[in-house]
Amino acid sequence: MVIVSVAIQGLGTIAGKASRLVSMRLKWPVVFAIASVLSGCDSFDNQVHKLSGAAQGTTWHVSVWQSEGVDVNALQQRIDAEFNRLDRSLSNYKPDSDIERFNATETTAPIDDGSEIVELVEAEKQVSQASQGCYDLTIKPLFDLWGFSGQTLTPPDPATLMQQLQHVGFSKLETPTPTQLRKTDPQIHVDISSIAQGYSVGRVATVVEAAGIQNYLVEIGGELQTRGHKPDSSSWRIGVKRPLPGGLAQLSAQGVELLRRHLVVGTHHLAEQSRRGKLEARRLETGTTLPLGEHLLKESLDIG
Repeated sequence: MVIVSVAIQGLGTIAGKASRLVSMRLKWPVVFAIASVLSGCDSFDNQVHKLSGAAQGTTWHVSVWQSEGVDVNALQQRIDAEFNRLDRSLSNYKPDSDIERFNATETTAPIDDGSEIVELVEAEKQVSQASQGCYDLTIKPLFDLWGFSGQTLTPPDPATLMQQLQHVGFSKLETPTPTQLRKTDPQIHVDISSIAQGYSVGRVATVVEAAGIQNYLVEIGGELQTRGHKPDSSSWRIGVKRPLPGGLAQLSAQGVELLRRHLVVGTHHLAEQSRRGKLEARRLETGTTLPLGEHLLKESLDIG
């Protein structure tokens, strides 16, 4: 580099004027140190680093970059640790999680589940009230009856549905203290997956920002949050998928450019199932206990 050569010549001149007793052996380490610093000034990491894994019954992906570089291994460990913590508390896929242990208890006594779960339940209660009960986190038993927890649709008979419906209702769940949940019906089960993934996206984004990274895209099971931009100053982009009738086939659609610096997007579950040639969304209407029809699914995807 030209600038390094000039620096070396200047160093020799200054050293000669200062003292003839300085040996050449002592000059070279100083020269190399200056060269290293100068070359470091020109370094710029424009690589997007991609991390991924499995959690909460789905997959997650994180894309990050910053001009100073990213310690990918350390960031991966911090993200994995946060997912492990969240899974131990919120996962409806792990029988030993805090929320599943609560579901397994058949008592009306208050259960200490921690402030994090209670805060999420309180947030879901507001959504339930705003939707006049259409949103209900106690609908999980009906969800399981229809086979939506697996890959095979198993329509239950009306009598079984009506019997199970007796143990569904947000009013059967209370939060007596900021850290406790209580069932008024010991047979209800709570599924907080609909809010847990979006919440987890925010938690992982906090971990990324704590590492000093201001440009990222965090995605968990189709829910995402972005900040900043890509190295070429363009916006982050995502792909959108459209479900197809007749099974689990999906079709990639045109990518969507994310123009806002902070964005959280919740998506419908795209693994739809077919019953007698009719597309069924993995959403249940709480009043009829029946899946949402194809027309409503299409409308929601067009809006999204």
